[in-house]
Amino acid sequence: SPPVNHDSYAYVPGSQLLTYFLAWLAGKPGSIPAYRVIQVGYTAVAAFVANLCCRRILLLAWPGLRLTGGWLWNCFCYALLFLAATNTITNRYVHNLHGDALAQLISVTAFYVLLLYVEKRSLALLAAMILLVPAAWFTKQSLLIWGVWYGGFLAVWGHSWKRFAIFAAASTAACGAAVGLCYAVWGQPFIYWTFSLLGHHPVLPLRSFQHVLDTWPYYAAGLLGGVAVLRGTKPGALWGAWLVWLGLIATETYTSGIAWMLNHIGPGCLIATVWFLAGLASVWDHLIESRPAPRMEDWVRVGAVAAAVALMFSGMGLVRIPIRPISGDAYRYAADIEAQFAGLPAQDVLRSEERRVG
Repeated sequence: SPPVNHDSYAYVPGSQLLTYFLAWLAGKPGSIPAYRVIQVGYTAVAAFVANLCCRRILLLAWPGLRLTGGWLWNCFCYALLFLAATNTITNRYVHNLHGDALAQLISVTAFYVLLLYVEKRSLALLAAMILLVPAAWFTKQSLLIWGVWYGGFLAVWGHSWKRFAIFAAASTAACGAAVGLCYAVWGQPFIYWTFSLLGHHPVLPLRSFQHVLDTWPYYAAGLLGGVAVLRGTKPGALWGAWLVWLGLIATETYTSGIAWMLNHIGPGCLIATVWFLAGLASVWDHLIESRPAPRMEDWVRVGAVAAAVALMFSGMGLVRIPIRPISGDAYRYAADIEAQFAGLPAQDVLRSEERRVG
């Protein structure tokens, strides 16, 4: 709507449109609970794709590793990645009506496509990377950064300037077409809400640094996991994928300095957990290697690693105390308000509120 109304969303509408479409398919186009179920669905799929990322990293770095094929290990990884995708530090609100859940899914999917390209380098994957850039932008403006990470990867580890040029030209054209289509539908207000408004919010470097301190467990997890996975001689392109994650989470942390919220760092934290689990798997066989008679220091070593990992999970916001975040009075107050409009159509409730306020 026109800027003077001050009633529009400051993000591109991809998440809202897709969520509404899925709710419409389910016959629940006006149901907020249905919308929230869909957000949780995005998050569950994001955890599944993150699990695929973990397996792909291990197949690239340690192809002979036995642990990756076990069902117990994969169940453990998925459960932990789902907790990371809903962690209490950066992903506390992914079940709410915001673009964060879909943005996280798009980011981890983009990272998985990058890992596939490291292995196969097919033209089909290059086309997928090109299409993912405008799709990511249409979900959240900041995700346009995937065009930079893809381009940088292709320039350094792509081994083909022709493919880099094709990617740069095609992704730029696709993003331009997406912006042009949105402008044709919504006009100048679209430019104001999605570009001008957010562009006038300055980044405070000190606040960004505070966010680094707030999310330090994920930085530590990604760094330690990368060191464990990439030790020894590994494909240079896999180093590139690790640097893409590091650049992503650093950029997310810097841009989060616009405000106090940490939700922009959610995708980077999920991918950091991918690297952490991959690193844990790469050293697990060494930790539990069979010996004729385990010595006391072997038990101490395994116990120390297990305790450190458990404490790390707590620092990553994966452990929750089962208590209500707000008092029972808040729930009673909300129920009293809803009881006043029981049985009335939603449009009549809104009109009555407008007359009362007026």
